[in-house]
Amino acid sequence: MAKAKVVKMPTAAKRKAATAKKPKAKAMARTATPSGGRYIGKTSGLGIANFQNKTIAGNRREHLTDTVVARMWRDEFPKAKSYTEKDVASVRSAYNKGKHGNDAPSSPVKEYDRDGNPIVKEAKSSKTPKKVIKKKPAKKVMSKSAAKRKKQREEDDEEEDTNAMSASQSEEEDEEE
Repeated sequence: MAKAKVVKMPTAAKRKAATAKKPKAKAMARTATPSGGRYIGKTSGLGIANFQNKTIAGNRREHLTDTVVARMWRDEFPKAKSYTEKDVASVRSAYNKGKHGNDAPSSPVKEYDRDGNPIVKEAKSSKTPKKVIKKKPAKKVMSKSAAKRKKQREEDDEEEDTNAMSASQSEEEDEEE
């Protein structure tokens, strides 16, 4: 058998390979820390959506009002939006539907009052009630012959009425005499 020929790398290529930067495993470092968007919480280290989901889910046992939850969000993310009770209600609605980066819970999370009692709201229709427009009935299209017959009937009825009136008047005159 023949010997395999060994090709040596030129010295210039060896220097470039030795000084080249090795890629760092940045993906590993990022997955180790909690993920989040633009803002990271001061105490939790979570992103906004994850922190909101955590507080909404934890509110089942804590029974906090929306005002308190909004204050928690403002304290955790002071540079983000100034959260209000409406924001909490909106996030809770999305959370209950499973549209806030979570799976839909088996039973919806409720809103609580100051005493910790759930607030039961009547279901509101998102649609505005339609105005009922009463349409005038369509005019009946009548043929000329039918119109003539109707006119003839009306004239006959008028003649009968006048004949009946004159007959009743003559009877009354007869009774008076």
